Amino acid sequence: PEKSIAVVPFLDLSQAKDQEYFCDGISEEILHALAKVDGLRVVGRTSSFSFKGKTASISEVGKKLNVENVLEGTLRREGNRVRITAELINTRNGFHLWSETYERELGGVFALQDEITRSIVDALKIKLALSLPAQQQPNTEVYDLYLQGLFFSNKSSEEDLRRALNFFQRAVEKDPTFSRAWTGVAKVWYFLADIYVKPLDAYATSKEAALKAIALDEKDAEAHCYLSEAKRVLDWDLDGQNAELKRALQLDPNSAPAHFFSALLPLFRGELKEGLRLILEAKKLDPVSPITSYVATAAYLANNRIDDAINEGQRTLLLDPNYFYLDSNLAAAYREKGNFAEAIALYNKSQDATHLPSSGLAITYLRMGRQMEARNILTQLLQAREKRYISAPVIAAVYVAFGDKEEAFRWLERAFAEHSGILQWIAFLPEFRPLHSDVRFPHLLRRIGVSNNSILAITETTLSETNDPNAQTHLTLKVGVKPRPGTPNGHVVRIIVSFYDLTNDNRMKPTNAQVSYNWFSSARDWTDATPKFLAATYVRPKSKPASSDERRYGGFIVRVYFDGQLQDSRASPPDLLPLFPETQSVPSPNAAPNLQP
Repeated sequence: PEKSIAVVPFLDLSQAKDQEYFCDGISEEILHALAKVDGLRVVGRTSSFSFKGKTASISEVGKKLNVENVLEGTLRREGNRVRITAELINTRNGFHLWSETYERELGGVFALQDEITRSIVDALKIKLALSLPAQQQPNTEVYDLYLQGLFFSNKSSEEDLRRALNFFQRAVEKDPTFSRAWTGVAKVWYFLADIYVKPLDAYATSKEAALKAIALDEKDAEAHCYLSEAKRVLDWDLDGQNAELKRALQLDPNSAPAHFFSALLPLFRGELKEGLRLILEAKKLDPVSPITSYVATAAYLANNRIDDAINEGQRTLLLDPNYFYLDSNLAAAYREKGNFAEAIALYNKSQDATHLPSSGLAITYLRMGRQMEARNILTQLLQAREKRYISAPVIAAVYVAFGDKEEAFRWLERAFAEHSGILQWIAFLPEFRPLHSDVRFPHLLRRIGVSNNSILAITETTLSETNDPNAQTHLTLKVGVKPRPGTPNGHVVRIIVSFYDLTNDNRMKPTNAQVSYNWFSSARDWTDATPKFLAATYVRPKSKPASSDERRYGGFIVRVYFDGQLQDSRASPPDLLPLFPETQSVPSPNAAPNLQP
Protein backbone atom coordinates (compact mmCIF):
# COMPACT_ATOMS: atom_id res chain seq x y z
CA PRO A 1 0.00 0.00 0.00
CA GLU A 2 1.42 3.37 -1.05
CA LYS A 3 -0.05 5.53 1.72
CA SER A 4 1.24 3.56 4.67
CA ILE A 5 3.89 4.23 7.29
CA ALA A 6 5.60 2.86 10.38
CA VAL A 7 7.34 5.10 12.91
CA VAL A 8 10.31 3.33 14.51
CA PRO A 9 11.76 4.72 17.77
CA PHE A 10 14.32 7.47 17.34
CA LEU A 11 17.88 6.59 18.43
CA ASP A 12 19.33 8.29 21.50
CA LEU A 13 22.59 10.06 20.59
CA SER A 14 22.80 11.97 23.88
CA GLN A 15 26.17 11.75 25.55
CA ALA A 16 24.84 10.12 28.73
CA LYS A 17 22.53 7.73 26.80
CA ASP A 18 19.78 8.54 29.31
CA GLN A 19 17.11 9.84 26.90
CA GLU A 20 15.55 6.55 25.76
CA TYR A 21 12.21 7.55 27.27
CA PHE A 22 12.37 10.91 25.46
CA CYS A 23 13.19 9.29 22.10
CA ASP A 24 10.40 6.73 22.48
CA GLY A 25 7.92 9.37 23.61
CA ILE A 26 8.60 11.79 20.75
CA SER A 27 8.34 8.91 18.25
CA GLU A 28 5.05 7.75 19.75
CA GLU A 29 3.59 11.26 19.76
CA ILE A 30 4.45 11.68 16.06
CA LEU A 31 2.87 8.26 15.38
CA HIS A 32 -0.34 9.38 17.15
CA ALA A 33 -0.44 12.61 15.11
CA LEU A 34 0.04 10.74 11.81
CA ALA A 35 -2.63 8.18 12.75
CA LYS A 36 -5.25 10.94 12.61
CA VAL A 37 -4.45 11.76 8.98
CA ASP A 38 -7.24 10.49 6.74
CA GLY A 39 -5.98 8.30 3.89
CA LEU A 40 -2.77 7.21 5.64
CA ARG A 41 -2.45 3.76 7.20
CA VAL A 42 -0.24 3.95 10.27
CA VAL A 43 1.05 0.75 11.87
CA GLY A 44 0.37 0.52 15.61
CA ARG A 45 2.95 1.33 18.25
CA THR A 46 3.53 -2.26 19.38
CA SER A 47 4.50 -3.40 15.90
CA SER A 48 6.51 -0.30 14.99
CA PHE A 49 8.46 -0.44 18.26
CA SER A 50 9.15 -4.17 17.94
CA PHE A 51 12.26 -3.28 15.87
CA LYS A 52 13.77 -1.23 18.67
CA GLY A 53 17.37 -2.25 19.36
CA LYS A 54 17.43 -4.58 16.33
CA THR A 55 19.51 -4.32 13.17
CA ALA A 56 16.70 -4.99 10.70
CA SER A 57 17.02 -3.22 7.36
CA ILE A 58 14.37 -0.80 6.14
CA SER A 59 13.37 -3.40 3.54
CA GLU A 60 12.82 -6.04 6.28
CA VAL A 61 10.73 -3.59 8.33
CA GLY A 62 8.60 -2.85 5.26
CA LYS A 63 7.99 -6.53 4.49
CA LYS A 64 7.22 -7.53 8.08
CA LEU A 65 4.85 -4.63 8.71
CA ASN A 66 3.50 -4.43 5.13
CA VAL A 67 4.25 -0.70 4.82
CA GLU A 68 5.60 1.42 1.99
CA ASN A 69 7.36 3.99 4.18
CA VAL A 70 9.28 4.16 7.44
CA LEU A 71 10.08 7.21 9.56
CA GLU A 72 13.27 6.89 11.57
CA GLY A 73 15.56 9.36 13.24
CA THR A 74 18.01 10.33 15.95
CA LEU A 75 17.71 12.60 18.93
CA ARG A 76 20.34 14.35 21.01
CA ARG A 77 19.37 16.24 24.14
CA GLU A 78 21.81 18.47 25.97
CA GLY A 79 20.22 20.35 28.86
CA ASN A 80 17.34 22.36 27.48
CA ARG A 81 18.27 21.97 23.82
CA VAL A 82 17.15 19.17 21.50
CA ARG A 83 18.57 18.20 18.11
CA ILE A 84 16.38 15.87 16.03
CA THR A 85 17.17 14.39 12.64
CA ALA A 86 14.22 12.65 10.95
CA GLU A 87 14.18 10.67 7.69
CA LEU A 88 11.30 9.30 5.64
CA ILE A 89 12.41 6.28 3.60
CA ASN A 90 10.65 4.20 0.95
CA THR A 91 10.92 0.55 2.03
CA ARG A 92 10.92 -0.87 -1.51
CA ASN A 93 13.79 1.07 -3.02
CA GLY A 94 15.46 2.66 0.02
CA PHE A 95 14.92 6.12 -1.47
CA HIS A 96 14.94 9.02 1.04
CA LEU A 97 11.70 10.87 0.37
CA TRP A 98 12.45 13.55 2.93
CA SER A 99 14.94 14.32 5.69
CA GLU A 100 15.50 17.26 7.98
CA THR A 101 17.52 18.25 11.02
CA TYR A 102 16.01 20.49 13.68
CA GLU A 103 17.51 22.23 16.67
CA ARG A 104 15.09 23.59 19.23
CA GLU A 105 14.73 24.68 22.81
CA LEU A 106 12.86 22.00 24.74
CA GLY A 107 9.77 24.20 24.89
CA GLY A 108 9.54 24.14 21.09
CA VAL A 109 9.33 20.37 20.83
CA PHE A 110 5.52 20.36 20.60
CA ALA A 111 5.47 22.60 17.55
CA LEU A 112 8.32 20.51 16.13
CA GLN A 113 6.23 17.30 16.31
CA ASP A 114 3.52 19.04 14.25
CA GLU A 115 6.12 20.32 11.80
CA ILE A 116 7.52 16.81 11.24
CA THR A 117 4.00 15.42 10.79
CA ARG A 118 3.16 18.07 8.18
CA SER A 119 6.42 17.44 6.32
CA ILE A 120 5.65 13.71 6.08
CA VAL A 121 2.13 14.40 4.84
CA ASP A 122 3.54 16.73 2.18
CA ALA A 123 6.25 14.22 1.17
CA LEU A 124 3.65 11.48 0.71
CA LYS A 125 1.47 13.89 -1.29
CA ILE A 126 -1.52 13.41 0.98
CA LYS A 127 -4.05 16.21 0.97
CA LEU A 128 -5.16 17.06 4.49
CA ALA A 129 -8.95 17.08 4.62
CA LEU A 130 -8.76 18.96 7.91
CA SER A 131 -5.99 20.90 9.56
CA LEU A 132 -4.07 18.99 12.21
CA PRO A 133 -5.39 19.63 15.72
CA ALA A 134 -3.38 22.12 17.73
CA GLN A 135 -0.98 20.45 20.14
CA GLN A 136 -1.57 21.07 23.83
CA GLN A 137 1.62 22.64 25.16
CA PRO A 138 2.38 21.97 28.83
CA ASN A 139 5.58 23.27 30.35
CA THR A 140 8.74 21.26 29.68
CA GLU A 141 8.92 19.73 33.17
CA VAL A 142 5.36 18.39 32.90
CA TYR A 143 6.00 17.05 29.39
CA ASP A 144 9.18 15.33 30.56
CA LEU A 145 7.24 13.61 33.37
CA TYR A 146 4.59 12.58 30.81
CA LEU A 147 7.14 11.05 28.43
CA GLN A 148 8.73 9.09 31.30
CA GLY A 149 5.26 7.81 32.25
CA LEU A 150 4.59 6.87 28.62
CA PHE A 151 7.88 4.92 28.50
CA PHE A 152 7.07 2.75 31.55
CA SER A 153 3.36 2.40 30.66
CA ASN A 154 4.39 0.34 27.61
CA LYS A 155 6.01 -2.30 29.81
CA SER A 156 4.05 -5.08 31.49
CA SER A 157 5.39 -5.68 35.02
CA GLU A 158 3.49 -4.28 38.01
CA GLU A 159 6.62 -2.41 39.11
CA ASP A 160 6.96 -0.64 35.74
CA LEU A 161 3.25 0.16 35.52
CA ARG A 162 3.30 1.71 39.00
CA ARG A 163 6.39 3.74 38.04
CA ALA A 164 4.43 4.97 35.01
CA LEU A 165 1.51 5.89 37.25
CA ASN A 166 3.80 7.89 39.52
CA PHE A 167 5.13 9.93 36.57
CA PHE A 168 1.65 10.56 35.13
CA GLN A 169 0.24 11.58 38.51
CA ARG A 170 3.11 14.00 39.11
CA ALA A 171 2.39 15.47 35.66
CA VAL A 172 -1.31 16.08 36.39
CA GLU A 173 -0.53 17.44 39.85
CA LYS A 174 1.68 20.10 38.23
CA ASP A 175 -0.73 20.68 35.33
CA PRO A 176 -4.28 19.31 35.86
CA THR A 177 -5.26 20.56 32.38
CA PHE A 178 -2.81 18.30 30.50
CA SER A 179 -5.26 15.80 28.99
CA ARG A 180 -2.69 13.31 27.63
CA ALA A 181 -1.33 12.71 31.14
CA TRP A 182 -4.87 11.90 32.34
CA THR A 183 -5.12 9.43 29.44
CA GLY A 184 -1.86 7.92 30.72
CA VAL A 185 -3.39 7.46 34.17
CA ALA A 186 -6.41 5.74 32.59
CA LYS A 187 -4.11 3.50 30.53
CA VAL A 188 -2.04 2.32 33.51
CA TRP A 189 -5.06 1.46 35.65
CA TYR A 190 -6.54 -0.44 32.70
CA PHE A 191 -3.39 -2.57 32.44
CA LEU A 192 -3.21 -3.09 36.21
CA ALA A 193 -6.83 -4.34 36.28
CA ASP A 194 -7.51 -8.07 36.64
CA ILE A 195 -3.83 -9.02 36.70
CA TYR A 196 -2.47 -7.02 39.63
CA VAL A 197 -5.44 -5.07 41.03
CA LYS A 198 -9.09 -5.95 41.74
CA PRO A 199 -11.14 -4.82 38.73
CA LEU A 200 -13.68 -2.75 40.70
CA ASP A 201 -10.84 -0.61 42.06
CA ALA A 202 -8.77 -0.38 38.88
CA TYR A 203 -11.52 0.19 36.29
CA ALA A 204 -13.26 2.81 38.45
CA THR A 205 -10.02 4.82 38.68
CA SER A 206 -9.33 4.31 34.97
CA LYS A 207 -12.83 5.55 34.12
CA GLU A 208 -12.43 8.66 36.27
CA ALA A 209 -9.14 9.55 34.57
CA ALA A 210 -10.52 8.87 31.06
CA LEU A 211 -13.50 11.14 31.74
CA LYS A 212 -11.14 13.91 32.89
CA ALA A 213 -9.07 13.49 29.70
CA ILE A 214 -12.18 13.64 27.50
CA ALA A 215 -13.53 16.68 29.38
CA LEU A 216 -10.24 18.44 28.55
CA ASP A 217 -9.96 17.06 24.99
CA GLU A 218 -13.00 15.30 23.55
CA LYS A 219 -10.94 14.32 20.48
CA ASP A 220 -8.57 12.03 22.43
CA ALA A 221 -9.33 8.67 20.77
CA GLU A 222 -7.23 6.68 23.24
CA ALA A 223 -9.16 8.07 26.22
CA HIS A 224 -12.42 6.94 24.57
CA CYS A 225 -10.91 3.41 24.32
CA TYR A 226 -10.22 3.19 28.06
CA LEU A 227 -13.64 4.67 28.87
CA SER A 228 -15.19 1.99 26.62
CA GLU A 229 -13.51 -0.76 28.64
CA ALA A 230 -14.70 0.76 31.91
CA LYS A 231 -18.28 0.79 30.59
CA ARG A 232 -17.96 -2.84 29.51
CA VAL A 233 -16.67 -4.05 32.88
CA LEU A 234 -18.21 -1.72 35.49
CA ASP A 235 -21.65 -1.41 33.85
CA TRP A 236 -21.72 -4.59 31.71
CA ASP A 237 -22.69 -2.09 28.99
CA LEU A 238 -21.57 -3.36 25.59
CA ASP A 239 -23.72 -0.80 23.75
CA GLY A 240 -22.00 1.98 25.68
CA GLN A 241 -18.63 0.43 24.89
CA ASN A 242 -19.49 0.22 21.21
CA ALA A 243 -20.49 3.90 21.12
CA GLU A 244 -17.16 4.94 22.67
CA LEU A 245 -15.19 2.78 20.24
CA LYS A 246 -17.07 4.17 17.24
CA ARG A 247 -16.18 7.67 18.42
CA ALA A 248 -12.54 6.63 18.88
CA LEU A 249 -12.41 5.29 15.30
CA GLN A 250 -14.00 8.48 13.95
CA LEU A 251 -11.21 10.44 15.62
CA ASP A 252 -8.41 8.00 14.77
CA PRO A 253 -9.18 5.45 12.02
CA ASN A 254 -5.78 3.82 12.67
CA SER A 255 -6.34 3.32 16.41
CA ALA A 256 -5.01 -0.19 17.11
CA PRO A 257 -6.66 -0.45 20.55
CA ALA A 258 -10.04 0.69 19.17
CA HIS A 259 -9.92 -1.94 16.41
CA PHE A 260 -8.77 -4.57 18.93
CA PHE A 261 -11.53 -3.87 21.48
CA SER A 262 -14.14 -3.65 18.69
CA ALA A 263 -13.18 -7.15 17.52
CA LEU A 264 -14.00 -8.61 20.93
CA LEU A 265 -17.61 -7.37 20.88
CA PRO A 266 -18.97 -9.92 18.37
CA LEU A 267 -17.05 -12.71 20.15
CA PHE A 268 -18.81 -11.79 23.39
CA ARG A 269 -22.16 -11.89 21.56
CA GLY A 270 -21.53 -15.31 20.03
CA GLU A 271 -20.85 -13.98 16.52
CA LEU A 272 -17.69 -16.08 16.29
CA LYS A 273 -16.91 -15.74 12.57
CA GLU A 274 -17.38 -11.98 12.62
CA GLY A 275 -15.22 -11.71 15.74
CA LEU A 276 -12.42 -13.67 14.04
CA ARG A 277 -12.69 -11.54 10.90
CA LEU A 278 -12.38 -8.31 12.90
CA ILE A 279 -9.46 -9.52 15.02
CA LEU A 280 -7.61 -10.45 11.82
CA GLU A 281 -8.38 -6.94 10.50
CA ALA A 282 -7.00 -5.48 13.74
CA LYS A 283 -3.86 -7.58 13.22
CA LYS A 284 -3.18 -5.77 9.94
CA LEU A 285 -2.88 -2.47 11.82
CA ASP A 286 -0.60 -3.96 14.48
CA PRO A 287 0.86 -7.05 12.77
CA VAL A 288 3.44 -7.98 15.40
CA SER A 289 1.39 -7.19 18.52
CA PRO A 290 1.52 -10.20 20.89
CA ILE A 291 -1.87 -9.50 22.51
CA THR A 292 -3.63 -9.25 19.12
CA SER A 293 -2.05 -12.54 18.05
CA TYR A 294 -3.00 -14.06 21.44
CA VAL A 295 -6.67 -13.14 20.99
CA ALA A 296 -6.60 -14.31 17.35
CA THR A 297 -5.53 -17.73 18.70
CA ALA A 298 -8.52 -17.70 21.07
CA ALA A 299 -10.85 -16.68 18.21
CA TYR A 300 -9.61 -19.56 16.04
CA LEU A 301 -10.22 -21.94 18.98
CA ALA A 302 -13.74 -20.57 19.43
CA ASN A 303 -14.38 -21.31 15.74
CA ASN A 304 -12.98 -24.88 16.14
CA ARG A 305 -10.13 -24.08 13.73
CA ILE A 306 -7.56 -25.90 15.85
CA ASP A 307 -4.72 -26.04 13.30
CA ASP A 308 -5.06 -22.31 12.60
CA ALA A 309 -5.07 -21.67 16.36
CA ILE A 310 -1.81 -23.64 16.69
CA ASN A 311 -0.20 -21.70 13.84
CA GLU A 312 -1.25 -18.35 15.31
CA GLY A 313 -0.22 -19.38 18.82
CA GLN A 314 3.23 -20.34 17.54
CA ARG A 315 3.41 -16.89 15.95
CA THR A 316 2.63 -15.28 19.34
CA LEU A 317 5.55 -17.20 20.84
CA LEU A 318 7.87 -15.94 18.11
CA LEU A 319 6.75 -12.35 18.74
CA ASP A 320 7.28 -12.66 22.51
CA PRO A 321 8.40 -15.99 24.02
CA ASN A 322 7.18 -14.88 27.48
CA TYR A 323 3.78 -13.47 26.52
CA PHE A 324 1.05 -15.47 28.26
CA TYR A 325 -1.38 -12.85 29.66
CA LEU A 326 -3.30 -15.17 32.05
CA ASP A 327 -2.22 -18.48 30.48
CA SER A 328 -1.11 -19.99 27.17
CA ASN A 329 -3.67 -20.08 24.35
CA LEU A 330 -1.26 -22.12 22.24
CA ALA A 331 -1.17 -24.74 24.99
CA ALA A 332 -4.99 -24.80 24.95
CA ALA A 333 -4.88 -25.38 21.18
CA TYR A 334 -2.40 -28.24 21.64
CA ARG A 335 -4.71 -29.73 24.28
CA GLU A 336 -7.72 -29.57 21.94
CA LYS A 337 -5.58 -31.31 19.30
CA GLY A 338 -4.62 -34.03 21.79
CA ASN A 339 -0.94 -32.99 21.89
CA PHE A 340 -0.77 -33.17 25.68
CA ALA A 341 3.04 -33.20 26.00
CA GLU A 342 3.38 -29.91 24.08
CA ALA A 343 0.53 -28.41 26.11
CA ILE A 344 2.09 -29.40 29.44
CA ALA A 345 5.49 -27.98 28.46
CA LEU A 346 3.95 -24.62 27.55
CA TYR A 347 1.76 -24.47 30.65
CA ASN A 348 4.85 -25.09 32.79
CA LYS A 349 6.57 -22.22 30.98
CA SER A 350 3.51 -20.05 31.59
CA GLN A 351 3.66 -20.84 35.32
CA ASP A 352 7.30 -19.75 35.39
CA ALA A 353 6.50 -16.48 33.59
CA THR A 354 3.34 -15.52 35.54
CA HIS A 355 4.40 -16.98 38.93
CA LEU A 356 0.90 -18.44 39.21
CA PRO A 357 -0.48 -22.00 39.11
CA SER A 358 -1.84 -22.70 35.62
CA SER A 359 -5.55 -23.48 35.38
CA GLY A 360 -4.94 -24.70 31.83
CA LEU A 361 -2.46 -27.26 33.15
CA ALA A 362 -5.07 -28.56 35.62
CA ILE A 363 -7.62 -28.89 32.78
CA THR A 364 -5.04 -30.75 30.66
CA TYR A 365 -4.26 -33.18 33.49
CA LEU A 366 -7.99 -33.87 33.86
CA ARG A 367 -8.27 -34.62 30.13
CA MET A 368 -5.46 -37.15 30.66
CA GLY A 369 -7.17 -38.71 33.71
CA ARG A 370 -4.51 -37.37 36.12
CA GLN A 371 -7.01 -36.21 38.75
CA MET A 372 -4.61 -35.94 41.69
CA GLU A 373 -2.25 -33.56 39.86
CA ALA A 374 -5.20 -31.45 38.72
CA ARG A 375 -6.53 -31.29 42.28
CA ASN A 376 -3.12 -30.15 43.52
CA ILE A 377 -3.08 -27.24 41.05
CA LEU A 378 -6.62 -26.24 42.03
CA THR A 379 -5.57 -26.21 45.69
CA GLN A 380 -2.57 -24.03 44.79
CA LEU A 381 -4.83 -21.61 42.89
CA LEU A 382 -7.21 -21.30 45.85
CA GLN A 383 -4.29 -20.71 48.22
CA ALA A 384 -2.74 -18.13 45.89
CA ARG A 385 -6.05 -16.23 45.69
CA GLU A 386 -5.96 -15.74 49.46
CA LYS A 387 -2.72 -13.76 49.04
CA ARG A 388 -3.32 -11.84 45.78
CA TYR A 389 -6.08 -11.16 43.27
CA ILE A 390 -6.75 -14.02 40.87
CA SER A 391 -9.66 -13.60 38.48
CA ALA A 392 -12.50 -15.92 39.50
CA PRO A 393 -13.25 -17.30 35.96
CA VAL A 394 -9.75 -18.84 35.98
CA ILE A 395 -10.78 -20.99 38.95
CA ALA A 396 -14.29 -21.59 37.59
CA ALA A 397 -12.77 -23.12 34.42
CA VAL A 398 -11.04 -25.80 36.51
CA TYR A 399 -14.28 -26.71 38.29
CA VAL A 400 -15.97 -27.00 34.87
CA ALA A 401 -13.28 -29.50 33.85
CA PHE A 402 -13.89 -31.46 37.07
CA GLY A 403 -17.60 -31.62 36.15
CA ASP A 404 -18.53 -29.65 39.29
CA LYS A 405 -21.06 -27.24 37.80
CA GLU A 406 -22.29 -26.01 41.18
CA GLU A 407 -18.85 -24.85 42.25
CA ALA A 408 -18.16 -23.46 38.76
CA PHE A 409 -21.27 -21.27 38.94
CA ARG A 410 -20.38 -20.14 42.47
CA TRP A 411 -17.04 -18.89 41.16
CA LEU A 412 -18.71 -17.25 38.15
CA GLU A 413 -21.06 -15.47 40.56
CA ARG A 414 -17.98 -14.22 42.41
CA ALA A 415 -16.60 -13.02 39.08
CA PHE A 416 -19.89 -11.18 38.50
CA ALA A 417 -19.77 -9.55 41.94
CA GLU A 418 -16.11 -8.58 41.44
CA HIS A 419 -16.74 -7.32 37.87
CA SER A 420 -14.00 -9.49 36.43
CA GLY A 421 -12.81 -8.05 33.13
CA ILE A 422 -12.51 -11.53 31.60
CA LEU A 423 -15.94 -12.80 32.66
CA GLN A 424 -17.52 -12.00 29.28
CA TRP A 425 -14.92 -14.26 27.63
CA ILE A 426 -16.87 -17.29 28.92
CA ALA A 427 -19.31 -16.63 26.06
CA PHE A 428 -16.78 -18.01 23.54
CA LEU A 429 -14.00 -19.87 25.39
CA PRO A 430 -14.18 -23.65 24.75
CA GLU A 431 -13.44 -24.41 28.43
CA PHE A 432 -16.94 -23.22 29.36
CA ARG A 433 -18.90 -25.14 26.68
CA PRO A 434 -20.02 -27.84 29.18
CA LEU A 435 -22.07 -25.11 30.93
CA HIS A 436 -23.99 -24.05 27.80
CA SER A 437 -26.85 -26.48 28.39
CA ASP A 438 -27.36 -25.32 31.99
CA VAL A 439 -30.24 -22.85 32.44
CA ARG A 440 -28.00 -20.62 34.55
CA PHE A 441 -25.53 -19.99 31.73
CA PRO A 442 -27.73 -17.92 29.36
CA HIS A 443 -29.08 -16.07 32.39
CA LEU A 444 -25.54 -15.13 33.41
CA LEU A 445 -24.74 -14.02 29.85
CA ARG A 446 -27.76 -11.70 29.92
CA ARG A 447 -26.64 -10.20 33.22
CA ILE A 448 -23.17 -9.38 31.89
CA GLY A 449 -24.60 -7.78 28.76
CA VAL A 450 -23.41 -10.26 26.16
CA SER A 451 -26.75 -11.68 25.06
CA ASN A 452 -27.40 -10.25 21.59
CA ASN A 453 -31.19 -10.57 21.57
CA SER A 454 -32.24 -9.22 24.95
CA ILE A 455 -34.68 -6.29 24.86
CA LEU A 456 -34.88 -5.86 28.65
CA ALA A 457 -32.15 -6.28 31.23
CA ILE A 458 -32.26 -6.38 35.02
CA THR A 459 -29.86 -3.72 36.32
CA GLU A 460 -30.39 -4.03 40.07
CA THR A 461 -31.76 -6.37 42.75
CA THR A 462 -31.10 -4.81 46.17
CA LEU A 463 -32.62 -6.39 49.30
CA SER A 464 -33.09 -4.28 52.45
CA GLU A 465 -34.69 -5.03 55.84
CA THR A 466 -37.21 -2.81 57.67
CA ASN A 467 -37.49 -2.74 61.48
CA ASP A 468 -41.18 -3.67 61.93
CA PRO A 469 -42.47 -4.48 65.47
CA ASN A 470 -45.47 -6.31 63.98
CA ALA A 471 -43.45 -8.53 61.67
CA GLN A 472 -41.12 -11.44 62.15
CA THR A 473 -39.48 -10.42 58.85
CA HIS A 474 -40.09 -7.32 56.70
CA LEU A 475 -37.98 -7.10 53.53
CA THR A 476 -38.03 -4.84 50.46
CA LEU A 477 -36.47 -5.90 47.15
CA LYS A 478 -35.65 -3.04 44.78
CA VAL A 479 -35.68 -4.26 41.15
CA GLY A 480 -34.27 -2.18 38.30
CA VAL A 481 -35.15 -3.02 34.67
CA LYS A 482 -33.64 -1.24 31.66
CA PRO A 483 -35.03 -1.44 28.10
CA ARG A 484 -32.78 -1.56 25.06
CA PRO A 485 -32.57 1.79 23.20
CA GLY A 486 -35.24 2.01 20.51
CA THR A 487 -37.71 -0.33 22.23
CA PRO A 488 -41.12 0.41 20.65
CA ASN A 489 -44.46 0.99 22.41
CA GLY A 490 -47.39 -1.41 22.18
CA HIS A 491 -45.74 -4.43 23.85
CA VAL A 492 -46.35 -6.20 27.16
CA VAL A 493 -43.61 -6.05 29.79
CA ARG A 494 -44.05 -8.46 32.67
CA ILE A 495 -41.91 -8.57 35.82
CA ILE A 496 -42.38 -11.57 38.09
CA VAL A 497 -40.84 -11.58 41.56
CA SER A 498 -41.03 -14.92 43.36
CA PHE A 499 -40.00 -15.19 47.02
CA TYR A 500 -39.03 -18.50 48.61
CA ASP A 501 -38.89 -19.77 52.19
CA LEU A 502 -36.76 -22.30 54.03
CA THR A 503 -38.86 -24.81 55.97
CA ASN A 504 -38.02 -26.64 59.21
CA ASP A 505 -36.46 -29.50 57.26
CA ASN A 506 -34.28 -26.99 55.34
CA ARG A 507 -36.18 -27.26 52.09
CA MET A 508 -36.90 -24.36 49.80
CA LYS A 509 -40.58 -23.67 49.00
CA PRO A 510 -42.54 -20.81 47.42
CA THR A 511 -43.37 -18.34 50.17
CA ASN A 512 -46.65 -18.07 52.04
CA ALA A 513 -45.69 -14.65 53.42
CA GLN A 514 -47.50 -11.44 52.43
CA VAL A 515 -46.11 -10.05 49.17
CA SER A 516 -46.93 -6.69 47.62
CA TYR A 517 -45.57 -4.44 44.85
CA ASN A 518 -45.08 -0.74 44.34
CA TRP A 519 -43.35 1.33 41.64
CA PHE A 520 -40.48 3.64 42.56
CA SER A 521 -40.53 5.09 39.05
CA SER A 522 -43.48 7.39 38.32
CA ALA A 523 -42.92 7.38 34.55
CA ARG A 524 -42.83 3.94 32.93
CA ASP A 525 -42.30 4.73 29.27
CA TRP A 526 -40.38 1.68 27.99
CA THR A 527 -39.23 3.57 24.90
CA ASP A 528 -37.03 5.58 27.30
CA ALA A 529 -33.79 3.58 27.77
CA THR A 530 -33.35 4.45 31.44
CA PRO A 531 -33.91 1.91 34.26
CA LYS A 532 -37.38 1.60 35.81
CA PHE A 533 -37.59 0.57 39.49
CA LEU A 534 -40.09 -1.71 41.21
CA ALA A 535 -40.31 -2.48 44.95
CA ALA A 536 -41.41 -5.98 46.01
CA THR A 537 -42.21 -6.30 49.72
CA TYR A 538 -42.03 -9.53 51.74
CA VAL A 539 -43.74 -9.44 55.17
CA ARG A 540 -44.04 -12.38 57.57
CA PRO A 541 -46.21 -11.32 60.53
CA LYS A 542 -45.42 -12.54 64.01
CA SER A 543 -47.36 -15.80 64.38
CA LYS A 544 -49.73 -16.33 67.33
CA PRO A 545 -49.55 -19.11 68.33
CA ALA A 546 -46.28 -20.44 66.81
CA SER A 547 -46.92 -22.27 63.56
CA SER A 548 -46.04 -25.96 63.29
CA ASP A 549 -44.77 -25.21 59.76
CA GLU A 550 -42.18 -22.63 60.83
CA ARG A 551 -40.68 -20.86 57.85
CA ARG A 552 -38.01 -18.24 57.33
CA TYR A 553 -36.99 -16.16 54.32
CA GLY A 554 -34.91 -18.19 51.86
CA GLY A 555 -34.39 -16.14 48.68
CA PHE A 556 -35.92 -14.68 45.52
CA ILE A 557 -36.10 -15.04 41.74
CA VAL A 558 -36.84 -12.09 39.45
CA ARG A 559 -37.81 -12.81 35.86
CA VAL A 560 -38.56 -10.20 33.19
CA TYR A 561 -40.62 -10.93 30.05
CA PHE A 562 -41.25 -8.99 26.84
CA ASP A 563 -44.34 -10.17 24.96
CA GLY A 564 -44.12 -13.47 26.84
CA GLN A 565 -40.43 -14.07 26.03
CA LEU A 566 -38.00 -14.33 28.94
CA GLN A 567 -35.43 -11.51 28.72
CA ASP A 568 -33.46 -11.70 31.96
CA SER A 569 -33.47 -13.28 35.40
CA ARG A 570 -31.76 -12.92 38.75
CA ALA A 571 -31.77 -15.17 41.80
CA SER A 572 -30.38 -15.05 45.31
CA PRO A 573 -29.00 -17.56 46.04
CA PRO A 574 -28.22 -18.43 42.37
CA ASP A 575 -29.04 -22.12 43.05
CA LEU A 576 -32.75 -21.19 43.01
CA LEU A 577 -32.78 -20.87 39.20
CA PRO A 578 -32.26 -24.59 38.47
CA LEU A 579 -34.32 -25.53 41.54
CA PHE A 580 -37.36 -23.57 40.28
CA PRO A 581 -36.95 -23.40 36.48
CA GLU A 582 -39.00 -21.04 34.40
CA THR A 583 -41.68 -23.60 33.45
CA GLN A 584 -42.41 -24.27 37.11
CA SER A 585 -42.50 -20.63 38.21
CA VAL A 586 -46.07 -19.62 38.89
CA PRO A 587 -46.58 -16.01 39.89
CA SER A 588 -48.19 -15.50 43.25
CA PRO A 589 -51.67 -13.94 43.42
CA ASN A 590 -49.97 -10.61 44.19
CA ALA A 591 -47.53 -10.79 41.26
CA ALA A 592 -46.61 -7.58 39.53
CA PRO A 593 -49.22 -6.68 36.90
CA ASN A 594 -48.65 -6.68 33.18
CA LEU A 595 -47.40 -3.32 31.96
CA GLN A 596 -48.43 -2.25 28.50
CA PRO A 597 -46.76 1.02 27.46
